[in-house]
Amino acid sequence: MLTVNVVIPCKNEQFYIEECITAIFNSKLSDGVKINVIAVDGNSSDNTKLILNQLKVKFESLYILDNIKEITPVAFNIGVKFSKCDFIQIVGARMIITDDYIQTAINILQKDDNIWCVGGRLVNSFLNNKSKAIASALDSQFAVGAGNFRVLKKSNFVDTVSCPMFRFRIFENIGLFDERLIRNQDDDLSYRILKHGGKIWFESSISYKYYSRSTLKHLFFQYFQYGFWKVYVNKKHKSITTIRQLFPILFIFYIFILSLFILLGKFFLLLIFPLFFYFLLICFISIYRYTSFSTFYFVPLVYPIVHFSYGIGYLKGIVDFVVLKKSPLKMSKKLSR
Repeated sequence: MLTVNVVIPCKNEQFYIEECITAIFNSKLSDGVKINVIAVDGNSSDNTKLILNQLKVKFESLYILDNIKEITPVAFNIGVKFSKCDFIQIVGARMIITDDYIQTAINILQKDDNIWCVGGRLVNSFLNNKSKAIASALDSQFAVGAGNFRVLKKSNFVDTVSCPMFRFRIFENIGLFDERLIRNQDDDLSYRILKHGGKIWFESSISYKYYSRSTLKHLFFQYFQYGFWKVYVNKKHKSITTIRQLFPILFIFYIFILSLFILLGKFFLLLIFPLFFYFLLICFISIYRYTSFSTFYFVPLVYPIVHFSYGIGYLKGIVDFVVLKKSPLKMSKKLSR
């Protein structure tokens, strides 16, 4: 009997949690495969806990645990330590997996011992016109960079995936999720997997629906935190984990230099040309990704918000973690969800 523990960290996810859990239990599995779903709630103040208790009546292998620290990697570790199993599947509360997701991931891991982690293709979804525009914009290499799991289309070995399934034994070999990381804890674990000789596989034939952020404010804080905590991951491992992470901070430095020259009363056409080209490219990509008149004006705003928020977050991370040498335990732990 193979056992898969599906860990779902959640807090105030009343609009998504039932669909998420139902999709998991609707998985098509081979004989001899058992699923346990472990929902780890971070002191939800909405109806999330009530919905979980209602679902518990329907699904006997659903377990509800508390995460009093309200930190995502803590929730992951609570789920991992809950019981012994063969595989650990991480599913965010806003992720709706396809019915073949879990079994396909199991098959890949069983076929090749060198693969320690498998993840599928992200399909952005939305609840309103604003989240539709955000989802459309994020589904491009221009938004998140080439090689990012959000835009991959072909199966291949990669540096990280989302909605991952792990061999349980890797946590005994390389340790649990780093609870100091409010964000980017998946990047940190992926880096450790690769460093210890494991491989990470992106499988395009399986996918999960992901509900995008519905406001630009939430999107800004999401990517600000991605940039901020990426610096700590880099410092921890004394390495730049991916080249694409550097482009937003380089763009911030470029804007700073351009602004400085303008304040000094100097103007160089060659210096301002990259900014002109950047916004021209935004216009072309926005037209290409045009979905409806109600969202067309909104799409061009997403790209600079993603790039600038990540870059500013990265810059603040450099100041806090590298220059001032602050401890991550003392940093703000407010999530953008």
